[in-house]
Amino acid sequence: MAMRWLPLLLVLAALLPGEGSAQALKAEVLSIGDGDTIRVRQGGRAITVRLACIDAPETAQSPYGRQARNTLQQRLPIGREVSLHVKTTDRYGRLVAEVISDININLAMVEDGQAFVYRQYLGGCDAKEYLDAEFRASRHRYGIWQVDGGITRPWDFRKGHRTSCARGIPVLHGSFCRYGNRNSSGPLPAEKGRTLNLRGGQEANPGPAPSTESGQGAPEPVRTAEVRQRCDTQLVNSVTRRERHPVTAESDTPALFPAC
Repeated sequence: MAMRWLPLLLVLAALLPGEGSAQALKAEVLSIGDGDTIRVRQGGRAITVRLACIDAPETAQSPYGRQARNTLQQRLPIGREVSLHVKTTDRYGRLVAEVISDININLAMVEDGQAFVYRQYLGGCDAKEYLDAEFRASRHRYGIWQVDGGITRPWDFRKGHRTSCARGIPVLHGSFCRYGNRNSSGPLPAEKGRTLNLRGGQEANPGPAPSTESGQGAPEPVRTAEVRQRCDTQLVNSVTRRERHPVTAESDTPALFPAC
């Protein structure tokens, strides 16, 4: 098991020699996983990279997940050389980085309306730049913003999926429930007549059950531009404070801004 992670650990040792350091790494695009995950080759090794500070729709959130993946494929064709501005690694062992081609790809995905700003994990990125890009995309109703307030956030969609899987409830046609380290034997068919809350979380009654055809789930509550701007301003200030005075994970953004 230790040998399995050795190549990645060696890469990380080269990338993160000191606390708070930011390193750039040249790599070549091998493939596109989804709207926020790619595989690259660096130093003869294949590495999975999770795009930092954004969250693209899940594949099951049709058609938005597929559109996000297609957009990322167009921006990062196979063989394209990129620069990775590595922030950290996630619990799956993936590098979390801003991917720079001729432009910042992470930021472009938000600007195109193909991904949300991942507010909970915005440290290390320019918060204001990302939030401004998201505001412009929502104002022009690009991609995920064609629905009032935007489609179900991917993190809420995943939460609802995990909850339904834990209860043994089929979620969406073509979706998989994980049991331990293994997937179920095959895709789970949509259960006829079953109403599901794919939002998860502690919300009150979110309204009608989400459509299993669109994969959107219930739309986010519509917020006025003034409310969104106030919440985002608070978030930018919070990120700035955390970068200057690091805090524990228990004091993360959701706890600071329950109303937002």
